[in-house]
Amino acid sequence: MRYQIRALSASFLFSWLFYGKSFGINVLLMALIVVVLLCTVRNWKTIPWRYAIAYLFTAIMVFMDASSFHILVHLLCFAAFIGTTVTVKTSLYIATFIGFVQSFFGYVLDYITLRGKPKTLRPGTTKNIGTYVLGAAISILAICLFTWLYSTANPVFEALVQQVDFSVLSLPRLVFTLLGYLLFLNIGTSRHLEELVAFDANCENALKAPDKAFLSARAGTLKKEYTVGTMVLGVLNVLLLLFLTTDVIYLTGPSISDNAAYSSSVHQGLYALVFSIVMAIGTILYFFRGNLNFFNTNGALRKLTYTWLVCNLILVLTTWYKNWMYVAALGLTYKRIGVFVYLLLTVSGLITTYVKVAHIRSFWYLVRSNTVVFFSVLVLATGVPWDRTITWYNLNQVARPDIAYLLGLKNGHLPQLFRYGKAHSGRLMLDQQTAINERYTDFVLAEKEKTWQEYTWYQLVKKQ
Repeated sequence: MRYQIRALSASFLFSWLFYGKSFGINVLLMALIVVVLLCTVRNWKTIPWRYAIAYLFTAIMVFMDASSFHILVHLLCFAAFIGTTVTVKTSLYIATFIGFVQSFFGYVLDYITLRGKPKTLRPGTTKNIGTYVLGAAISILAICLFTWLYSTANPVFEALVQQVDFSVLSLPRLVFTLLGYLLFLNIGTSRHLEELVAFDANCENALKAPDKAFLSARAGTLKKEYTVGTMVLGVLNVLLLLFLTTDVIYLTGPSISDNAAYSSSVHQGLYALVFSIVMAIGTILYFFRGNLNFFNTNGALRKLTYTWLVCNLILVLTTWYKNWMYVAALGLTYKRIGVFVYLLLTVSGLITTYVKVAHIRSFWYLVRSNTVVFFSVLVLATGVPWDRTITWYNLNQVARPDIAYLLGLKNGHLPQLFRYGKAHSGRLMLDQQTAINERYTDFVLAEKEKTWQEYTWYQLVKKQ
């Protein structure tokens, strides 16, 4: 019962902070409430503080810049934090999924799990919950009835009642508050998808070596797999080396001056990289999926595998260079930043694949390790105000910035764009200058209309 009261109090705060509001400092305040609330339910020593810190960090980043990307990553961190509070030692991808399920259905899972079991009372609970609910309902009805009676009998009391803002009792707001209450009830439960957790626990990172008798019996089959794998990886190595040679010749040739040629060069390189990486990891996972890892004469296959991983790393570097040339000539965009992020994740995938082969790890090791890397990259990426970074780079480092693209971004960069428009009015076309002024005017008016719950870093800086 004590937690239900805390959850109800948190739901009122949730409604007060978010109902009819955009995202801003309310996200940070709610993140603090969630962490404190869970610390009251669970032992604070068992709280996964690294995920709690990631959750709070992304909340701060939403307060600094409430972009869609920051909000999306913050919700992902919320699910990861909730999931890891319930299943501390579970893989991150499983815990995040459990966190989403817990947020929507935690109380239902708790009810289903406990149904049919002997009911025991937790410390501080009581059997008389129905009595409290009935008493609260009767009290509310009594307040409404006697308020109406006293208002008709006393004009002063009626005037006092009329000054009360009853919009907080509107049906949509009550539903919103109820949903908040259900959310806090859900995240406070400790039941989870036990079958999924058990499955994850049985998927070990290291492959177990079979006994020598088994390997001897399978020697013929393993030798065939080894021969096929050596031939396939040998051919793919030769093909990839040929492609890299032509790619280096292309990069060291005459510089590209056409925008379409830049785009085609980067996109084709990226497509080749994606296909090569998928082929590489898929092929390696197939041949090193089990007993071939422990075959005594698999040295040549391992060397060919390491060679292919190195060649793919070189392909990553050439694609990175082409994308950097693209950015230097035409400026930053979200897609070009996405290419850099993909290349970074690709390097991580190649490294973990090498570890998988060299140290005889399982497929689940790859999934777990790369999930953690992907999650870490997303959290760290929220530390960059991307709209403002793109705008700063394009306006200061590109000879002819794409104003139309910058106008298509969200609102956080508009002060920069407005200052640029004032300082370089002669370089802009009339319709561009007009569009910048209109966007900035709308932005300033919208920021002035925000309540304190929606404040971001921008409002605090402007008030100084």
